[in-house]
Amino acid sequence: MSGARPTAAALLAQALDRHRAGDVVAAEGLYRTILHSSRTHFDAQRLLGVALHAQHRNAEAHTALVRAVRLNPQSPDAHNELGAVLMALGRADAAIESHERALAIKPDYGPAFYNRGLVKLHLGRPDEALADFETTLRLMPGYPPALNNKGLALLHLDRPTDAVAPLEAAVAADPKFVFAHVNRGTAYLRLGRAAEALASFDRVLALAPDIQDAVTGRERARAMLAQGAAPA
Repeated sequence: MSGARPTAAALLAQALDRHRAGDVVAAEGLYRTILHSSRTHFDAQRLLGVALHAQHRNAEAHTALVRAVRLNPQSPDAHNELGAVLMALGRADAAIESHERALAIKPDYGPAFYNRGLVKLHLGRPDEALADFETTLRLMPGYPPALNNKGLALLHLDRPTDAVAPLEAAVAADPKFVFAHVNRGTAYLRLGRAAEALASFDRVLALAPDIQDAVTGRERARAMLAQGAAPA
């Protein structure tokens, strides 16, 4: 006699384990298995959208997350994740609306502030983005992506001195955070701190040799150092 089929709860636990381990393809298959038996399973539907987004299959992710929102319109997670997919699809205004729906449901929901800040930064509204990243950090202290993007917003606002502290905090929290190292190097360059800039860009290229901004930044830092060392 064959064993009983795994329950939806057991399959979801397996899927979450695979998802957290970074195996989004296996997780996707398990979410689809759950939905084959239970088309109204909200968690599987939402997480299917998240897994598809992680694979850059954003049109499919959009379909999955719209369904998730219909299943549970009061889920801030679903609205926030839909917003991230809309941004990936180039629909920035719709993305902001989704993040704001999440915040209407849960006003202290840090991930929605963070994602809305990303959209505003993309739209060239760094002052508004900065406010969102600062709110994110009040709700999610020490969150490295928010520290990095706070620094980036400050760079867009031509405030490199203020940008240094959050960028240093971001790389302290996550020493392998490549883009925080890039942005910190850029801040140092703008402040004329060429040796520190060079160290930042060298760190980037040790981690990810193909980051062109770091290659260019390193060349500029070396040129600044050469000029400073040149005889009068």
